[in-house]
This record gives sequence, structure tokens and C-alpha cells, in this order.
Amino acid sequence: MHFKKIRTIFLLCFAFSLAFNIKAHAGVLNIEAVGALNGKGKLGHVSPIVVTVEADGEGIEGSLTLSIGEDTYNHNINITPGTEKAYTFLMPVKNPVKDFKVSVTEKDKATEEKTFPITIYESNYPFIGVLSGNADNYRFFTELKIDPLETAGAEVIDLKNVEPSYQMFQNINFIILDDFNTESLSQNFMENLDKWLKNGGILFLGKGKYEYKNFQGPFENIKDITYIGNGLIVPVVFELSERNSINEFQKILLENMNYKTLSSLTEKANIKETVQNIEMLNSPAHSILKADRNLIYFLVCLLILYGACVTAMVFLKKSRAYMWAGVIVLFTAVTYTVYFMEGSGGQKVTMASANEFFNGYYKANSLINIYPSKKDITFTNTGSLMVPAQGGGEYIHDAVEGSITYKTTGVTNYIYNFAVNSMEGDTGFQLTLEDGHIKGEIKNQLLYELKDSFLIIGDTFIKIGDIESNERVEIDYLLDEGLGGKGDFEYIDTIQKELSDKYEKEFIKYYITLKNSGEYNCQLVGFSKRNTALNINGKPLRAGSMNMEIIPVTLKSSGNMEIPGGVIKPSLKYELQNGNIREYTFRNGEAVKIYYNLPKGIQMSEIIIDSFAGFTIEAFNGGLNIWEAVEGGVISNREFLDNNNILALRIKGEGRLILPGIKIRGVIK
Repeated sequence: MHFKKIRTIFLLCFAFSLAFNIKAHAGVLNIEAVGALNGKGKLGHVSPIVVTVEADGEGIEGSLTLSIGEDTYNHNINITPGTEKAYTFLMPVKNPVKDFKVSVTEKDKATEEKTFPITIYESNYPFIGVLSGNADNYRFFTELKIDPLETAGAEVIDLKNVEPSYQMFQNINFIILDDFNTESLSQNFMENLDKWLKNGGILFLGKGKYEYKNFQGPFENIKDITYIGNGLIVPVVFELSERNSINEFQKILLENMNYKTLSSLTEKANIKETVQNIEMLNSPAHSILKADRNLIYFLVCLLILYGACVTAMVFLKKSRAYMWAGVIVLFTAVTYTVYFMEGSGGQKVTMASANEFFNGYYKANSLINIYPSKKDITFTNTGSLMVPAQGGGEYIHDAVEGSITYKTTGVTNYIYNFAVNSMEGDTGFQLTLEDGHIKGEIKNQLLYELKDSFLIIGDTFIKIGDIESNERVEIDYLLDEGLGGKGDFEYIDTIQKELSDKYEKEFIKYYITLKNSGEYNCQLVGFSKRNTALNINGKPLRAGSMNMEIIPVTLKSSGNMEIPGGVIKPSLKYELQNGNIREYTFRNGEAVKIYYNLPKGIQMSEIIIDSFAGFTIEAFNGGLNIWEAVEGGVISNREFLDNNNILALRIKGEGRLILPGIKIRGVIK
């Protein structure tokens, strides 16, 4: 009898456990996930991961969670019975993980969890995007070696069935389009491709046997090499699908290399360092909370007027109760209206942003300060890269919707947000370089004043001052290269001394960490304070913002030309030390490589390289495939100048070195 009771209890427990398990897994029929970049990702970039959830006859209402490394991302889901939905998570890749986990939670209970593999590469490993009806015909490009960058192989990414975001395109070093019906490209694809091209991307367009397919739709008017902002489209006359074309392709790639592509193939990106750098803007963002001087003046005048009205009514002794009530109501209404119009009565959110303009777009690197609140706060910016920075508040990161929700907290929290936004018109302008002078007209085409503006032309700093919207300023300045030969501290200090605002000075520390996409180190920089609309809790909020505006400058010249020092930007193939950008401390016997993209459209007569005692400099001669010593810091060998589109330097020595700048002399073709 005792045994029968035990058996009965055991069977009841087993049945209950089975029923609970069935109930726990009810709703989820299957989960699949794959990286949109053929199951691959890059450190320091955003990797799209597509998760597909299939519901059974009961449907699913709950939370979809993706965990990668130490980070967790959530998205609320509601799937009707017997259907499936796909969700794209835009994942910042911070660590070289080998897998990620996906789970579905219903009523606070995990009902399904699966692990999926992913392969993570270094950020400078070549990813070649292929748009083709048969991408397998181009798999041999995995064997591509780019001398003198010393790349070892590449990954071919099939883009045929991908609906990419701009963040996904940033993983791609260049694109090959061949044997593809270009008229089938969606509007979303073309919009993001346009952003990518204008930011420095290169598209190689097959002009061989598939020309009739490739040169249709958006590419039907492409006849020759076509520049699209900072990027370009390059027609290729040989057959891209033939394996023996790989050497020809390397040659045409080097001939059309630009700074953006070169730096993406050499330098390493690190999201953690990027977030640490943006935290330099904490003080400028926090400064917005200080009361606006004009608002204070207005309220003081209002108070004086209020006092005058009250005094008049007292002395005239003709006032009535309704007059007192009217004055009080009127002044209270005006005060509160101004108070809330200025954003003083709502949720406290401020921002500091470095905005780089290029060809109808601008890239915003922003630090958003979210101050303590008595309710949950959700910041949304779909399609952008957002990473929680400082702060200890509990948060939920939705990498599908592009939002971060902070729970009720008594601490200030910070978000790093990178976004590319479109704008009407173009803010850039052109100046003339002639006999060591920079000449021309600067026009502020923004809708607001630029404060404390200055020009950076390579190693020359030119103070301009305040420029009103649409104001024009004529300049004629002899380039002095006063910033040349300076390390990080000296460079920052030299510029800071020319600025009056202490928060503008904080921006300069961040400025030198930025890798702008322009071909040359030439820009107009200024500052502004204005309100920016942010999506907070699903509604637009006017947040005060302090901004550094970076506007590209194009140089033009004719006849003989000398490109001054610091204009051609270096690409560094080594790890930065202690965050230093412009200097490096060598250990005994150590060698590092630095690359410079040489200008197109100029017949070079010599390259002059800054040299320093105690260091030896070698340059890679692509024509002979050897490293050659640079004697006296000058390269004038005609054979070298005619056969190298990239200047690769190998520097050896011991001690501190300021990164060498180069000057180029030649004749405009």
C-alpha cells in the first residue's frame, strides 16, 4: 500500500512537470538566427543579425532577447498563431565572440533558447560586397592580396538578397557589381548605397559581357569614373567573374584608392574607445542646463514690469479685485509659457554633438545626457548606433527599434549615439591654393551662426571668428604650418588658446580623435548652441545642444602645385598608445607602418617627408616590390612616383616620434 502511494505521487509529479514543460514551451515552434553578413561580423562595427521566430497554434506575446558577449538586447514581440516574423537586430560588435544566444520569454518565463555561431573578424579585414545573380562566381576574391597593405585574404559578402542599413554598409570595404539586374534594387538599398558612396565608398561596375544588365536603372548614365561625394563608381572593362582578373583588379583598386577605403583596410576600430572618447563631451552637454542669459533678462524685466503694475494700482487706489486677479493670471501665464517653451518644465535631456557635413548629409557623434526622472525614459533613434556610456541606471536596449529605456533612477545616464542624417543642400565650399597662400570666400550655409570658427588647412590654423548664417568672409592667408611637428598635447593646446569658451576647448580634445571621411585634412570648424528635436518617450522633445560643426573645404589649384604638410592624412597600421593620435613611442628595434593615399590628378615631381633624428624611414616601391630607404626625407625617383598610388612608410627607431607629415610638389594634369 505504501509503495502504491509513492508510485501515485511520482506519476502525479511527472504529469505535472510534463504539463508545465508543455505550457512553458507553448507558442514557440522554432527560432532561427543568422548574421546578415553571411554569418560574419567585424569588431568595432554594427553587425545585423536576423532572427526569425515561428509561432504554433497559440501564438506568442512576450520578449525576444539576443545575448552576445556581455551585452543583452530585448524586443517585445506579438506573433499571431501559425505565422512567423523576422526581426533585424543591429548589434555593436565589441568583442571577438564565437556565438550568440536567442531566447523568447512569455510571462517572465523563458520558453525557448538557442545558440548560434558567428565569426568575428578584425575591423580592417577586407569585406568585399558582391551584387550579382551568382555570387559564387566571385568567391575567388577571397584570395585577393592588396600590396603594400599586406592584407591576407578577404571575405566575399553576398548582397543580393540583403536590405541593408547604412550601418551594415559600413562593414563593406568596397563593392563589386556584375551580372546583376540593377533595376531591381529597392529604394531603401539605393538610399543607403548613396550615403555609403558619398561618405567615401567605392563601387566597381562590370563593363564586360554583363554590361547590358549592370548599366541600367540608377547606373545607366555612368560612362567613366564618376565621383559621388567622397566616393566613386569605377567601370571595369575586364571580366570580373574570371579568376585570372584578380591581379588586374588589385591594380585598378590601388589606382582608385581613396582615404576612406585605405583607412578602413589599415586602421582598427574599437567601439569601447569610441564611447570613452565621446565622454569628453560630458561637460559641454551638462553646460546646457545652465540658465540661458536672455531668459534671465526677460524674466527680470517681467518682474520689474509686474512690480510697476502692482505699485501703480496701490498708489492710484482705483484697483478692483478683478484687476488684481487679471494682473496675477496674466503674468503667471506668460512666465509659465516661457518656462515650458524653453524646455525648463519637462524632462531634462541635453546633448553635445560633433557634426561632420558631407554632400547633403551630416554624421552626428553625440553624447546625450539623461537626467534623473521619476518615470521611465525611452530614447529612440531608429537606424543609428547607440551605446550606453557612463551612468549606473538600469536599462533595456532594443536593437530592433533602435531605443534605450532607462528605468526610474536617481542618477544621470549617458548615451553615445552615432547617426547619419540627410539635409537640404551642401555646406562645403572651395578655396584656392596658390604660392603657399589660401584664398577665397567662406560662406556659412547653415541656418544658424557659427561661433569662434577657424580653418584647418593641414598643419595650418587660421582663426576666423563668428560667422552669421549666410554671411560671406574673404580670406587670403599665408600658410604657416604652425601645427606641424606637435604631439597631441601641444596640438590641442595651440588651438585651445585661440578659443574663448571653456566648453569649446573641451570639444578640441575630442576633435583630434575623429576620423572624418574627407580625402584631405581641410575643414571649417565652428560652434553652435541650439535646440535639437529628440524622440523621448515617443514624442519630440526640444533638447538643448552644444555642437561642433565640421564643414569640408575643397582645395583647387592650377599649374605648379605644392600640397602643404598635414593636408594628406595618414592611415596607421598599429595600436594607439594611451589614446595618442599624433605621436608614438617606439621600443628598441620596433617598426611601424604608416600609409598615405597619394593624390590623383597631379603629376608628382617629389614627395617630401618629415624626418627625425634617430629614426630610419623606408618606402615600399610597388613597381619593384621592395622596401627602399628614403634618403634625406625626399622621394624624387621618377620610377617610384609613376608606379605607386599609395605611399607606404616603414619607420624604425627608439623613443618618441611625432607622426611625419608629407608635402607633394608637382603639376596639375
